[in-house]
Amino acid sequence: MQNKTMKEISPMLEAYIGKEKSRQIIQLAGERLVQLIEGNQSDAKAVKTHTENNIFPCISLYEAMQQCDVSKDEALAVLDKSWSHRAQKKADSISKGA
Repeated sequence: MQNKTMKEISPMLEAYIGKEKSRQIIQLAGERLVQLIEGNQSDAKAVKTHTENNIFPCISLYEAMQQCDVSKDEALAVLDKSWSHRAQKKADSISKGA
């Protein structure tokens, strides 16, 4: 299972660690994402929206990178770059609407 967050991170991940390893990580992360979502079905709707779309995908990706011998620093760098990119896109969108 992939969601928007994972799809956005995929190209960055590939640039950092290569295509083959990136695909393996995305596969593992997708499996872990399903587990996290299924294990938290009783959460309130507002919480679920945030965790399922933002928090759980990042946890899944971080754990999958660790399983594939990506260093903690590299894993955090990929996630940080992704969140910075997403924040900039949101800021640009907001400034166009103002």
